[in-house]
Amino acid sequence: ETSYKLTTSFGPIELPADQVIAMFSLGQFKARQLIVTQDGQVVGGTLEKPTLDLQLSSGQMTKIPVSQISRMGYHKRPDEPEEWTFDKPFVQLRSGDRMFVKMPAEPIAFATRYGTLSVDPKAIAAINFQPDGGSVHELTLTDGSTVAGLLGGDSLQLTRDSGGQAMKLEPSQLLTWKFKTIDDRIDDSHPQLETTCGDKFFSVISGKLTLDTVFGLLHIA
Repeated sequence: ETSYKLTTSFGPIELPADQVIAMFSLGQFKARQLIVTQDGQVVGGTLEKPTLDLQLSSGQMTKIPVSQISRMGYHKRPDEPEEWTFDKPFVQLRSGDRMFVKMPAEPIAFATRYGTLSVDPKAIAAINFQPDGGSVHELTLTDGSTVAGLLGGDSLQLTRDSGGQAMKLEPSQLLTWKFKTIDDRIDDSHPQLETTCGDKFFSVISGKLTLDTVFGLLHIA
């Protein structure tokens, strides 16, 4: 095979064969194929071609129906990495897909109990779409701050890093959207604010803090 053409829930995708290391079929009826690439991406869908062309050691070509294949793998290539490094933004879908995506150019709207935050993508480490099995999302910043809320909009417009293909995904399809790693210079010795609902902010309070006590208002600089 020279390439693998898939029909996915977010549009058609073609993967060059020299980037593919394995394929798995999931499901007994109307099986779905997961294509694994050498950089660790996993793309799932239905193969456009119903067979895989296989060349036997005798040189004979034979066609194997995809419906009869449970898994397929290539020999290790000289340029194949020993371990996958996820040092670029990627999304992990509930369906098992994992794809590198381009960093968004515009700020991301994240609705919280404190109001809607407009967050620079460069300041985001990850968005977890189902933390601890809950229905809210969790935003983690590169400084380690975490806040619960909901990602704005009914759908996300993302672009695959390889090929530049546009994808339209619903938040309900996603498990994780990873942007960057957390800054390891930030630790618990830095100023932080933790709320009773579990949100944590590594920040400094600006201005004055006013406390309403039983003996009157206290203004703390």
